[in-house]
Amino acid sequence: MSSKKQLTGPVFTMLFSLVVLLLIPFIRYLKGNMFSPTIETYVHLNALHTTSLSFYDFVLKKIIALSSLQIAVILLPLLFGFGSLLFAFLLLKPLLKKKGELCATILVLVLTPSFIALHTGFTLYAPLLFFTLVSFYLFRQHSFFYLLFLSLLFFLDPFYATLFFGLSLIAELSKKRYINSLFIVLTYALLIASFTLQAYLPFTFSFLFHFSPSINGLFSFLGGKYGYSLFLVLLGLGGFFLKSSRTKSAPYKMLQALFLLFSIFYEPARLLGFLLLSYYAVQAFIALISYQWHTQSLQKLTALLLLCILLFSTTTFIKEEIKNPPTNEQIASLYYLQRIVTQNFNQTTPHIITLPAHAPFVTFFSGLPAYTHNTNEIFSSQNFPFIASIFIQQKIAFVYVDQSMLQGGVWQRPDEGLLFVMKYSDRFRKIYDANGNTLYYFLDWNATVSQESALINHP
Repeated sequence: MSSKKQLTGPVFTMLFSLVVLLLIPFIRYLKGNMFSPTIETYVHLNALHTTSLSFYDFVLKKIIALSSLQIAVILLPLLFGFGSLLFAFLLLKPLLKKKGELCATILVLVLTPSFIALHTGFTLYAPLLFFTLVSFYLFRQHSFFYLLFLSLLFFLDPFYATLFFGLSLIAELSKKRYINSLFIVLTYALLIASFTLQAYLPFTFSFLFHFSPSINGLFSFLGGKYGYSLFLVLLGLGGFFLKSSRTKSAPYKMLQALFLLFSIFYEPARLLGFLLLSYYAVQAFIALISYQWHTQSLQKLTALLLLCILLFSTTTFIKEEIKNPPTNEQIASLYYLQRIVTQNFNQTTPHIITLPAHAPFVTFFSGLPAYTHNTNEIFSSQNFPFIASIFIQQKIAFVYVDQSMLQGGVWQRPDEGLLFVMKYSDRFRKIYDANGNTLYYFLDWNATVSQESALINHP
């Protein structure tokens, strides 16, 4: 009986975590929308049609070919999420002797909005987190297989993996395990050297050596989709300083502090930051409710307030993701455009212009490449010669406008900027207008239209 009781908490925690990760796709499915609200999903899906695939996109292409897009977009993030929680559980188990604290830490992690976000749709951060936790666990178990997972990390994100190769090397050298240190150096050297062979490999294997670092993409700021939640900031940092005053492992605490500080500027580092702050948040919460308050009612009120902050941020994020684009109405308008293009444009592929944030899913559902350069200047202009010259030069035939663009996303008034030009110029035709989604066609984009009537008629 005692063994069953010990398993009850972890099993419930994992089942609850699965429910949380499935909430967004399940509710969208009930509303008839099988597609992910994560824009990064469509960035990866659009990349599948290019000749140069990254390691992650190559794997996605094979998985989708074996199953289906609708299944893969739900199942793959769920597997990464469950795997990450499992290895987080195994990593924290030696640190937290009490099952309640361990389960609470996992629950706080899975209720973090950013953790849900990176396991909604196809995101690069989901496998990054999973392979990182597996590498840490195998390293702690003194298994050389951790080098295999660090190599997979390198294929996903070379700069991110380099950090952990460096940390592993420092850890081995500090314990005077020089043979292990040599294996780390040799593995990293082979990974670096392999890139020089890319030009001599068949295309089938070239995906393994896709390396395109972007200096501008290395740094980001606190907040945003993968920022730390208010609950983690309040309790996590509180627990960090609380535990710091009770431990003698000052070097480790200093390393953790530097890592958290670094994660403010380098977004992928927050993947482990979520786990670290979840651990300290639970410790702070336990210390808070264990403290002898003068009034128990104030103690209970404070604990309830903190739990409400956590649940409010989680439920708010889930509600927003359920409503986020692409909606069924947006998908319907873009599928209509795809049919129009298929029927009328056989030789030249036109471009479409829209809000840059919409570009990935607009391209995926319409099949048209989206023009995303100097869009603010184009959308705000009422100078027809200027607009026409760009449209002709860039072969922009269509403009996609949705409700969010009309309500402050781009324009504040219905006669502002490009809206005014499209409304009063006879060179623009409105070809679709339904459920807050509008499509305009530019007649002079320098392409031959086989059936212009198909472009003018409302669906």
